[in-house]
Amino acid sequence: MFAKSKKSIVDTLLKDERARYLQSYRKFENPEITRVLKKRAVKMRFPKGYDLDVHKDAFMWVAHETPMISQGVIISFINYSDTAQLHKENLIHQIDSVLKKNVPGALDGSYMAIEKRIDIIDQKMLLNKNYTVKLTGLWRTEGDYMGGPFVSLVSVDTKRNRLVVCFGYVYAPRYSKRNYMRQVETILYSLKIRE
Repeated sequence: MFAKSKKSIVDTLLKDERARYLQSYRKFENPEITRVLKKRAVKMRFPKGYDLDVHKDAFMWVAHETPMISQGVIISFINYSDTAQLHKENLIHQIDSVLKKNVPGALDGSYMAIEKRIDIIDQKMLLNKNYTVKLTGLWRTEGDYMGGPFVSLVSVDTKRNRLVVCFGYVYAPRYSKRNYMRQVETILYSLKIRE
């Protein structure tokens, strides 16, 4: 019975874990980030401790930085015209373009990129009534030695003909990344596109 139902059991546990984190995030939400996102017709719950590091028209970078750990969410808006944009390879290319342009590394010429030497898992789903593609894999810094796990949710905003791309990552070279990544995933799963 467990072997047959393991996916639904794990999904239920993960959903409950996200709900527990989200309850905490509601109590300690960062109001500044909420206001900025509202102007972009997006709602996400970021807890206090996260800062809005970069804020441009079609790009936002929100991060929680400590001396040992970095957790972040990169939000970008891409014009949407064709369902072909939602194919895994096209999404990877679009996200890589955004990262290269906007997320520089510590060394000159270095930048964040998706690691393509391992398989990137994609999954289609409905998230808060919006068609969404989830990508899971690793990121790295091109031209440097940093990297870690990422989860990206790409939701279709048909009202505004755009893709809302949320790229969550963790950098914690000395620690297990599972719990840190779960915290970031909770933020991503709180994504709602306003009517």
